[in-house]
Amino acid sequence: MVGYQQKHENYIVQSFEKILEEDVVIPFTLLTTKGELFSVVTSNQFFEDVNTPVFTLKILDKKKGLIVLNSLIPIDMEGCPVDLGPDLYSLILTNTCFTMKINCFSEIVPLPSDLIDKYIPIIESKY
Repeated sequence: MVGYQQKHENYIVQSFEKILEEDVVIPFTLLTTKGELFSVVTSNQFFEDVNTPVFTLKILDKKKGLIVLNSLIPIDMEGCPVDLGPDLYSLILTNTCFTMKINCFSEIVPLPSDLIDKYIPIIESKY
């Protein structure tokens, strides 16, 4: 069991390393070792106490087995917070960062980088 756990942790570390190697910021979701979607409560200058499962990686500390994550707020085309799904239009960066142990996670699910701070079009009324 220890061998599997070490291999799995190496896989997660390698995945985080690949994310850091990219020229663009890659948003992602994380699954816990229990297979659940990891989420936190975050806020920014527009929204308070929004539950979000979307993050970017700020720091990877392999020696200590830690990562520093930055939370993002998923919003719909009208600029309102939304759950992940068909209504997701953009991901708004926040200043909320926190540290977690790498071994808390079992999988990383990347999202398209063009979702970050995607411009919300102004829809003018026809009346």
